[in-house]
Amino acid sequence: MARRRRPPCRVSRQVAAVLSLLALAGGLLGCGPSPEEKRQAAERERQQQLARAQLERCRRDRPAVIQLSQALERHSRDLTRLNAERYLPAPRPQPPDPALAARFTQADQELDELRYRERLRTWQAAEQERYARWLDEQRSRRERLRAQVGQGADQLRRLAPQLLKGDAGSTLLPDAVARAGRCDPADFGVQDKAAEGSSARAAAS
Repeated sequence: MARRRRPPCRVSRQVAAVLSLLALAGGLLGCGPSPEEKRQAAERERQQQLARAQLERCRRDRPAVIQLSQALERHSRDLTRLNAERYLPAPRPQPPDPALAARFTQADQELDELRYRERLRTWQAAEQERYARWLDEQRSRRERLRAQVGQGADQLRRLAPQLLKGDAGSTLLPDAVARAGRCDPADFGVQDKAAEGSSARAAAS
């Protein structure tokens, strides 16, 4: 007697279909970024936002920063030159020429010597007054330049402290000043949007 064939199991087919869908969904989920990759991407975006903010601030403050840094450099240079100046006295009176004095009488020689000593005393008194005035002028100019350097450094420190050496110094850092004058995105680590898009497309492919 021939056996009857059992009809195909519909439940098994439905279960197989569900399992296939679950497997497909699991594969798709596995292709997405991991939590660590998401964290790193968020950190990179945060760093870029900070860099873009710094770049915008650089561009906003650039005119004032250039003006203040140039003025500070000029006043500092003037102060350095002033400190290097030395007093130059007026020409000292020359004593009587012995060879020429020998042609004259003893009385004339003594008279020439008296005249020379009088000229010398007059010169010394004038030099003391002249030197005192020079010192006063130097002191006044030095105080004025120091005040200008200090005020300029304070203003620049409030605007761009990274341009100065030390917390309370007035010495400019040339490389930092050059960057502040350029405001180049590369100096701040800001990536170009087109380059970012190309990198993202290359990573996706």
